[in-house]
Formats: sequence, C-alpha cells, structure tokens
Amino acid sequence: MHRSEYFIRRLTLAFLVVLGVTILTFVIARLVPSNPARLWLGPRATPEQIEITTTELGLDKPLYQQYLIYLKQVMRGDFGISLKSRQPIINDVRVFLPATLELVLFSMAIAALVGIPLGVISSIHRNHIIDHIIRFFAVFNASTPVFWLALILQLLLVERLHLFPLGGRVSQDVSLFIPIQSITGFYLIDAPLTGNWQAFKDALVHLILPGLVLASGSIGIAIRLTRATLIEVLEQKYITMAWAFGLNPRLIYYRLALKNAIVPTLIVLGLSFVWSITGALLVEVIFQWPGLGNYLTRAVLNFDFPVIVSVTLVVSIFYVIVNLILDLIQMLIDPRIAVE
Repeated sequence: MHRSEYFIRRLTLAFLVVLGVTILTFVIARLVPSNPARLWLGPRATPEQIEITTTELGLDKPLYQQYLIYLKQVMRGDFGISLKSRQPIINDVRVFLPATLELVLFSMAIAALVGIPLGVISSIHRNHIIDHIIRFFAVFNASTPVFWLALILQLLLVERLHLFPLGGRVSQDVSLFIPIQSITGFYLIDAPLTGNWQAFKDALVHLILPGLVLASGSIGIAIRLTRATLIEVLEQKYITMAWAFGLNPRLIYYRLALKNAIVPTLIVLGLSFVWSITGALLVEVIFQWPGLGNYLTRAVLNFDFPVIVSVTLVVSIFYVIVNLILDLIQMLIDPRIAVE
C-alpha cells in the first residue's frame, strides 16, 4: 500500500470514529431520564412553557432530524448552551481547555525527561542494584492511584514543607494585581509574551505539583518501555559489531541504540497524552485546577447534560486526532507500516 493510500485510509477511519462518537453522545443525551426543556426552564416551569421551549429546542422533531441538526451544530463548533450558566458551551471550552492542555503537556514533558533517562540507566545497569531501584520506582509510579499520590504530596510538600501552593492556577495576588493577559490561554506562553515574568514564575510554581502527580503513571510506563526496548536493541548484531570496533559507549547507547529504541516509548507517551486529558479530572479537582476536569465535575453535580456530552465529544475528538498523528509519525519513521 502506498503512503498516500495509507493516509487516506487512516483519515477515513478517523472520520468514521468521530461520526460514531457524535451518534453515541447524541443517543446518550436522549436516553437521559429527564426533560431538557424542564431543566432549561427550572422547577417552576408551567406545562405551556415546557411545550413552547420543547418546540424552540427542536425536541419535538424526529430523532434523525434532531441528530442532523446536532451534527451541523458540532461541525460549526456549536456545542449548545449550558443549562447552568446559560452561556454557549464553546466559550467555556475555550477557557478551560487550554488550562487542561497546559497541565497535560507539562506532565508529558516531565514523563519524557524523567522516564526515558531512567529507562536508559536501568538498561545499562541491568540486574544491578540501581536497576532494581529504578524498576521499583517505575512500578510504584505506574500502580499508585493519582488521587492518593496527590493527597500525600499535598500533605508533605504543601502543609509540612510549604514548598508549593495548595492549588489553583495562579495565586490570588497575581490574579488581582498582575493578571496574565490571555493570548493563547497557556499561562507559560502568555506571561513571557507580555513580559509578565513574575506571573510566569507564579504560574510555573502552581503547575509543578499537579504536573508531577499527573505524570506519575506515564513516568512508570516510560521507564519500563524504554528499558525493555533498549535491552532488545542492545542485543542486535549491529550493536555487537559496534562494541567489537571499540566505539565509545556513549555513542553506542545514545546514538545507535536509543535512536531505535525510543520510538515505541514516544508513541506510548503520545497515547498517554490523551489518557491524561481524562485522567486529569481527579487531579484538577484535588488541586482546584480550572480545566475541563473541574468544568465537567460541576456539570455532573448540576445535571448539566449538554456540557457533559460536549466535553465527552471534545475529548474523543482529541483522542482520534492524536491517534491519527501518531499513526502518521509511525508511518514516516517505519515505511513498512504502510504496506501491512
């Protein structure tokens, strides 16, 4: 199969998956045992008001027509109106999504910068004491629940040692006196762009602890996968030949072996990126992080079904897009994938 054919096939599959997600979210929204019109008007609504609102919302039309209307709205980026705030959901998503993405991207950077080097060290010192320590650390991180780790780190690093703030995205003083001007929605980008370095430092300090907690599972995965793949590569014949020619060990480990061993780890970290968007829910609630997780939690507590459905759809679309990008990266790195 040619690369262009592979790309078209993967793009078509991605489109069908997104279409399936829209159908699934639409059906789930209609199966909820509640009347959206009554939720919209409140508990004191009269039957006449409910009937009028039902017509205005198009809920009296056949299901297939309702779905087509819903699909057209989604394609325009219109996710409807929040039953709680009465504001367009897309406006809330534009505010909360950058906060979640900044947290997730920061955690993935931590996972790569910590997990990959430790995996390399573990493979180099295979079956020695340092290898056992790193492997124990990897298993601990991969198996520890994020909510437990978050509470323990808050107790130790916040309450006892006072090294980090308890929660939030910035301190109250920064938000009141030197607020970050929103350009991209990413505070670590917007603050330097506007020369607000004090706010940048404050945002970074607030980001470290939730970022570490969210990265814990990915760190464990990165260590174990890097170690396993690097050990496998080190047993290849070309590595044996490199040792026989007396090449520098650093060149063998980091230029020859790691270059081929790191690809699976990066692919898995890419998948962990999407998992972390959903996994960030508990972290955001515990650290009072103003992202999609907190937004979704409030929606669940308020029975705001349009918000719940919309956030589910947004996360699903991100998952499909990231998977598509990873497939294409794999194809570029290893052209054999396109012919399988």
